[in-house]
Amino acid sequence: MPKILHETCQQYVERRLSEGWCIAGRWKDLIILSPPDGEFLRVVDLKNDILTIRPNAPGDATSLLPNPGTGEANWEDVDESTPDEDSTYVYNQGDTPIYDLYNLTDHTTEGGSINSVTVYTRCRATLANIGARLIIKTEGSIYEYPTNTTWWLLTTSYENYSYQWNTNPNTGAAWTWAQIDALQAGPELDNVAKQTSRCTQVYVEVDYTPGFPHCQAVIID
Repeated sequence: MPKILHETCQQYVERRLSEGWCIAGRWKDLIILSPPDGEFLRVVDLKNDILTIRPNAPGDATSLLPNPGTGEANWEDVDESTPDEDSTYVYNQGDTPIYDLYNLTDHTTEGGSINSVTVYTRCRATLANIGARLIIKTEGSIYEYPTNTTWWLLTTSYENYSYQWNTNPNTGAAWTWAQIDALQAGPELDNVAKQTSRCTQVYVEVDYTPGFPHCQAVIID
């Protein structure tokens, strides 16, 4: 899969089902998808399109360590479309939380109104209950989820984590395509007693309603 992927809503659902996701529910034009680990639900409106963008360059922070440490940049260890788990990842082996930010591929000919931006990361730890967060940078400011002192608690197996911003957290208004092109995203990993917390994949989905219809409201069986 390329670093930028434009799919109709129908194509997106079909791909997720082929990757082991399942349909957790449906209502009219809405499909509710669940990933294999069941950590969250993803609602897809069949009237919309989805643009998937992946890291393609370092962003404004490079604090995590790369594996393998053979000259690859950090973003190259988390940019794959199919997660390669412990083959390539970034990690924290210190005693304090640190994070990376990655630049993402720009959109091309997509247009229309943006409904949401969802950031995904796939993480695990060598010791259970070490924390992880998502970090984004937009309009010069950094935002994290979970917020404040809350963290997702990692298990010793890789699991998917995500958060959806329906509006730009800096402006409070709908996302613009210029903000998508300038967006940076990455993982923040905590650590305890020098145990290793790891992230193997980062990507962003832009859900938008095009200026002309791309797909019809059909239910995927």
